[in-house]
Amino acid sequence: MRWWAHWGIQYLLAHVPGGATVHRLMQERTGQLRHLEQGNQFGNALRILEMASDQVGSLAGLRVAEIGTGWVPAIPVALALVGCEVHTFDVAALTQRDYLRRTLKAWEPRLDEIAVAARQPVCDVAERWEALARSATLHELCQKTGGVCLAPVDTTALPNETGAFDLVVSNLVMQCIPDQLVVPVLRESARILKPSGWSIHRIRMTDEYAFSDPRQHHLHYLTYGKATWDRWFNHRLKNQNRWRASHFLDAFHDVGFLLREVRKHQDDSGAAYFHRVPLAPDFQSCDEDDLNTIGMDVVLQKPSTVGDLRNAPSDSIEAVSKKA
Repeated sequence: MRWWAHWGIQYLLAHVPGGATVHRLMQERTGQLRHLEQGNQFGNALRILEMASDQVGSLAGLRVAEIGTGWVPAIPVALALVGCEVHTFDVAALTQRDYLRRTLKAWEPRLDEIAVAARQPVCDVAERWEALARSATLHELCQKTGGVCLAPVDTTALPNETGAFDLVVSNLVMQCIPDQLVVPVLRESARILKPSGWSIHRIRMTDEYAFSDPRQHHLHYLTYGKATWDRWFNHRLKNQNRWRASHFLDAFHDVGFLLREVRKHQDDSGAAYFHRVPLAPDFQSCDEDDLNTIGMDVVLQKPSTVGDLRNAPSDSIEAVSKKA
């Protein structure tokens, strides 16, 4: 689908009564929900389990908060299957009963992959799958782990005590939060983390309207000024804040997180594209690395004490070449 058709349909549905329901039905019939079992949420969940295992060690028994449940609950289910107490939050209630059923079914033949990612015996993961497989709703599944599913909920003011969680995760969510709310959401995630707790985020930084259009560059959205973008392209069905890697890294630092690992996914065509096409004024200060970075996997840690904030060193930043 051409990017302008993708945008036009969503813009129309965002501004008519019942548009959100029609949007969901379209996703089920022709969009990402038609074949949700083949979606990237499952691979992303495995990557998050791997990163968490690398940094935290054993995941069984951890109290985990997910920011942004989304349509397909691949990540909360995966976390439950490795023995976490799972709490998942979203500003909109998107997960349906059928999406959970299909997600559980999709994970069944991949329990060995979950076990490898979490460094656990596959028999333990399989035993948990048996205990969770008949859950009718995501809230019921989370309750079986000791957690909850809350949606809609304000993710800048969660109903949890300070220091309640060992780990906070998000998958392809940070780029969808309105500009003015990114830092408040990060501050809230820091508040609910225990001292020395961990936070893992997978972030995509490409134009979602151009995703299915091979004729349009995946950074096309950086050609629009902020006023134009907010007026015509951001709405209740889709928001893209268009932050670049440096903006997110600065925000993590300003909130008080310690940067433990950053894996950048890069495409060298980004900077080259803007040699031919003018950048919007908002992005003309971006360097080549920012323009070539189309995604990041980030591991953060909350300081154990206030004094650790500026003294502890950040760990490595790894750039990975990846063509979009």
